[in-house]
Amino acid sequence: MAERTPVLEVENVRRAFGGVRAVDGVSFALERGEIRALIGPNGAGKSTFFNILTGQLRADEGEVRWRGRPIVGLPPHAIWRLGISRTFQITATLRSRSRPPSRRSPSSRTCRWRGCRTRAGAGRC
Repeated sequence: MAERTPVLEVENVRRAFGGVRAVDGVSFALERGEIRALIGPNGAGKSTFFNILTGQLRADEGEVRWRGRPIVGLPPHAIWRLGISRTFQITATLRSRSRPPSRRSPSSRTCRWRGCRTRAGAGRC
């Protein structure tokens, strides 16, 4: 049986902000076609880890290799060209466009965000 080579290798990656260890010794190997999940509560370091992986932040320690090539320290655009990127969660909901938009101007409608009573589009909420 042929040994499978990981496409992504992470070894002992660490990142601290002052005295707070956001990422502390993350290690794993990901083979082609394999799917993994990174889960944890808010503040656990998930986003920090992905920022390290994509070059937005530099690791204090550790190695990240993509197909055997070290990528820690490469600029984000170079990592993106290798095929590593991320998307961001959209937390705002979009209004449904299943009905035609109102004929009234946006400034004539009342904002409904958390009980706000200012006019929509007035820039105060």
